[in-house]
Amino acid sequence: MSLSTQIGDEGAARLKSLLDKARAKSKGEPHAPPAVFAGEDGVVVELVRSMLWWESGRASADAAMASLGEQVVDLNELRVFLADELAAMLGPDDPRAQERAERLRACLNDVFAREHDVRLAHLAEEGKRDIRAYFESLDGMHPFVAARLVLLCFGGHAFPIDARLRDCLAKHKVVPPETPPGDAGSWMERQFRAGEAAEAYLLLEACAEQAAKRSASRRGGSSKPAASRSKKKAPAKPRKRSGAEK
Repeated sequence: MSLSTQIGDEGAARLKSLLDKARAKSKGEPHAPPAVFAGEDGVVVELVRSMLWWESGRASADAAMASLGEQVVDLNELRVFLADELAAMLGPDDPRAQERAERLRACLNDVFAREHDVRLAHLAEEGKRDIRAYFESLDGMHPFVAARLVLLCFGGHAFPIDARLRDCLAKHKVVPPETPPGDAGSWMERQFRAGEAAEAYLLLEACAEQAAKRSASRRGGSSKPAASRSKKKAPAKPRKRSGAEK
């Protein structure tokens, strides 16, 4: 049985209700991310932010971005850190710190290998399908990150879904709880016309963020992001790389 058949009209109606409620609660003010890596390529900065956002959400991504901004001069320096060094910057409370660091380092170095620079703004001259194919082909890339970049940086039709957002949809009985995030993302893409997905995605993120805050409150734990809870000693600056690495 296909996912669309499992979800049916009832699931689509629940999705509409969920987003309508989120829209009603929205203050309509765009979120201002931490001002880090000023003057750097905006697309690559968003790639870094999206990798930190994956399976963590806005608050944790903002805290991790701020932490990187305090310890790294620019994106080129960021790409030459070792994965272990990057993971240490993200903090011991991030359960995906090592994987996140390895993926991020692989992506940045693949960009550099292709472009001889850490810049991707030129992709705006390409077609939306080519842009998505480019991102999806990068070493270390995750589908959530690729979809988020296509949607938010280039206005392409995509819907980023990770397990965190899938769980939010499942909690509201929009999709079955065992639905793979990629399948949920494909289904979500089909629910919206071109140009509508960005608002729906941001509203779903707001729903997931509120749910995480309520869950933390019930547990009596801190809802503060991991990077802001742990005061870490900054890792040593990376060793000098060979000319090929630079």
